Amino acid sequence: MAHNAHEFHPVDVLYDGSLSASIYRGVDRLGPFYSVEFNRSGSIDGRFVTTKLFRQEQLLALSHLSKRAYDRVAHLKFEDAKAATPKPSLN
Repeated sequence: MAHNAHEFHPVDVLYDGSLSASIYRGVDRLGPFYSVEFNRSGSIDGRFVTTKLFRQEQLLALSHLSKRAYDRVAHLKFEDAKAATPKPSLN
């Protein structure tokens, strides 16, 4: 797990227009876990900005993005479990 902010990068980022879902992987004493951060990006006066605030008309798209993030995390957890399963010996 990352100890410095610059080492903490998302394992995946999903997009729907100006909305994004960044998926982060962490590990604790119980094993790997995933967290998701949702953002909206755009520009104000020519400056790129991101926010965690969403307008009412963006909530349906956000709910669909949330479902996609849920499915992606489920797949990542499946891959973690598969990698942790011992391979049978050929001896």
